[in-house]
Amino acid sequence: MTGAASTASPTPWSAWLRPALPPILLLLLALLLSWSPLDVALQHWFHDPAAGWLVDAKAPWSRRLFYDGPKVALVILGVVLSLLLLLGFWRRGLRGIRRELVFLLLCLALVPTAANRLKQVTDVYCPSQTTEFGGRYRHVPPFGFHPEAKRSPGRCFPAGHASGGFALLSLGWLSGQRAWRIAGVGLGLAAGSVMAAYQMAKGAHFLSHSLATLALAWLMIAMLASWFGLPCREEPPP
Repeated sequence: MTGAASTASPTPWSAWLRPALPPILLLLLALLLSWSPLDVALQHWFHDPAAGWLVDAKAPWSRRLFYDGPKVALVILGVVLSLLLLLGFWRRGLRGIRRELVFLLLCLALVPTAANRLKQVTDVYCPSQTTEFGGRYRHVPPFGFHPEAKRSPGRCFPAGHASGGFALLSLGWLSGQRAWRIAGVGLGLAAGSVMAAYQMAKGAHFLSHSLATLALAWLMIAMLASWFGLPCREEPPP
């Protein structure tokens, strides 16, 4: 009986909790960072009181490269995935990957949507809006008390722009092969990190904002992958 119990498949609860635990811990770390002086101290690396932010938000070349360009690329990727999914109803060679295509499309759509929805309710300001960096409002972390009686609410936590890049972490769940998983997760981390660094360099986000977005993307992707049964570990036919 002991041997049978030890080889039993994991319960649904443990199967969902295991992939969710690391991003939940990362989210807690992001919240702790947002309440610590370190979050503001790190942001000073990107700001000079005399010269301003490291990157000019209005500079056209950097905006095209790090802001508009990634958004266009993600839209194009979504369109290509949608076309492949539609073709899968007629092309036999694409029928076997329809589950993966739906999974990718959901990740690309839901992760940015969730990040932008949360921004509407967390009431956190961007660094450039805070008094520490020449702005109007006092910096208050998530779930903190704002002393200003009349003000416009903050809309900067978590980071919305980087969510599209971090949604590409979903590529790491398409295959059980270690090399593919490393490549997919690496691409998502690289894309999201570059987009996050650009926003930090122009005063649009603190580090905690981007870490919270990474945690949110990781959590949602892991949950969707578990629901879709990915990565598929079935052996290919001989």
